[in-house]
Amino acid sequence: MYNNNEIITRANALKEQSEERKMYNPYLSAPAFVPESAKKPPRIKSAEHEMNILGWLVLIQTALSVAVTFSFMLVYALAGMNVSRLSSDAMYWLMCVSSVLSTFLPALIYVWCSKGTRISQLLDFINIKAGVFILSVLAGLSICLLANIPSTILTEFLEMFGYSSSQEAVETTFSSASWLQVLAISFLAPVFEEFVFRGIILKKLERFGTGFAVFASALLFGLAHIDLPSVVFAFICGLVFGFLYTKTRNLWVPIVIHFLNNSLSLFMGYSSELFGENADFINNTLFIAFIAIGVISLIALLVFKRELFRNPVPRKERVSSDGSPSLSTGESLSVIRHAPSFWVSVGLSVVSVIFSIVMVNW
Repeated sequence: MYNNNEIITRANALKEQSEERKMYNPYLSAPAFVPESAKKPPRIKSAEHEMNILGWLVLIQTALSVAVTFSFMLVYALAGMNVSRLSSDAMYWLMCVSSVLSTFLPALIYVWCSKGTRISQLLDFINIKAGVFILSVLAGLSICLLANIPSTILTEFLEMFGYSSSQEAVETTFSSASWLQVLAISFLAPVFEEFVFRGIILKKLERFGTGFAVFASALLFGLAHIDLPSVVFAFICGLVFGFLYTKTRNLWVPIVIHFLNNSLSLFMGYSSELFGENADFINNTLFIAFIAIGVISLIALLVFKRELFRNPVPRKERVSSDGSPSLSTGESLSVIRHAPSFWVSVGLSVVSVIFSIVMVNW
């Protein structure tokens, strides 16, 4: 038998041996597994959540556009009309209705459902000098026109595999320009799309940093066009729209650039009916002239309004609209990469190309 002193002595000895084992056993001191998501700062998780929500908003707009088009054609067919020979006016009415129902209405509902958010808080129309406005518009338009070059190169590459652009298919359906087409393409599309992508999406993402907001909103704007060459073109235009909007804080700047780009594209598409054999010469002349004027305007801005492009705050000290540090380039790419809605949009663009190639080669 042991007395109490011996029992206490042995207990202390066992305790010391146990402590020594812990000191030399790396497995007992290893930290517990922590999921990667739990390590993310709150602002990163918040940015991923916001990016994902806005991505789904764009996908809902796309789905509604398809649903409106299908419903319209179904009604047309039930009325005993040939769907494959829709009149130009019918197609233009469809574009007008689709712009309101699929682009504007979902964004409006989203704003209404956002707590503490009003439309007036998302739209900036700060007064700027007329000269700065005109130069910004012309410079932005020239870059948008130049964005046709990579888009055309990608189209020609994909055509080697049998790809056919859906945009081209729509254009051949129209026989002549009309006031409905001008209304849908030149007015409704620029106003509603800029309201959504610059007024709502960019402004919602700007609390994580201006650079991230411009890039992410342009990416969503491009992916909303589904057709891959159009995605490339719209993405570059989105960067231009977002950059100039954040510098001027006047939504009319991207709206007017968008309007001029669409109107010029519409005019060139029907120039053959207006000018016959001289159409190509007139189109090329207009294209080169607007680019030259835009480049001159850009140089004028750089010389006389260089503060428009300069950020007085050092990169490391830049903060977002809520006062928190702006997302770095790596963090921004990570946020986009972890948004499921982004990958769904990318998948739709890839599927559209594959579907086009398969249908052409069927």
